[in-house]
Amino acid sequence: MDETFFQLGGDSSAARLAFRNITGSRAVGAGRLHLTVEATSRKPSADGNPLWINGTVSVRNLGLASGYLGQLRTEIQPLVLPERGGSRVIGFVCDVSHHQLQTIEEHRTGPVLLCFDFAGHWLIDGDPQPFWGSQFEHEVAQSDWITFLEQVGYQRTLLLELPAPDFQGIASQVEARQFFENARRHYLEHEWRLTVESLRQCLAALVGKKADDEDGEAEVQRAVKDLRRESIARRLGYAERHEPVRLALKFLCDLGAHPEAAETTKRDAYGALLMVAGLLSNYTS
Repeated sequence: MDETFFQLGGDSSAARLAFRNITGSRAVGAGRLHLTVEATSRKPSADGNPLWINGTVSVRNLGLASGYLGQLRTEIQPLVLPERGGSRVIGFVCDVSHHQLQTIEEHRTGPVLLCFDFAGHWLIDGDPQPFWGSQFEHEVAQSDWITFLEQVGYQRTLLLELPAPDFQGIASQVEARQFFENARRHYLEHEWRLTVESLRQCLAALVGKKADDEDGEAEVQRAVKDLRRESIARRLGYAERHEPVRLALKFLCDLGAHPEAAETTKRDAYGALLMVAGLLSNYTS
């Protein structure tokens, strides 16, 4: 339920706090969650009395990875509610690290269930009246969660210590960039086969080819034999070894072209995404 009630003295529902929306923004080294709620005075005891409030946010539906995310804070303190029936909007912020976001991504299987817990006190005739244990849950749909990840800049870090490839200013690789971005999007959507298929297209576009232009296994074998022959004649650096690796990864990702979606698991998509991102960091540096 997307609402909770505050107790004031003997009134168990002196004021109501209802969810309005969640958005995200970027912060230094983290993402920032913005929670907007609407506070409504329900009993005369809540009218015009100063209210100090704070809260926490946690995630609930991730099995053993569920738990505390961070502290909710608001800049406007104290709050004063209007007369009974009147409402005011309150904004809270919470900084969430990319490590926490990565943990959520590793364990979520669909929507993300967030729990908000509020506590604080009213000031009644100079006497503080505490309240606590005012909670509500909100299920963030998968599409809204993906939007939130984009707002906090999560897609700019593919893995914990692996920056996403930067294709800026490389006109010849615009198509490869788009396929790679499609792969990242499909991964967030839990579309494992489509993730690998987009990586397959990315690897081909990287050298100006279409996904079906290369012969697969035969071409990989030929490239490895040529590389071995050259390595006997002279010393080969990293640059000469990139192309055979690209071909081998393309051969791996060819499995993503199969129509049987169940053949590609999350682990397959994760491994392919990691390896392709590592290769692209060399092609685009």
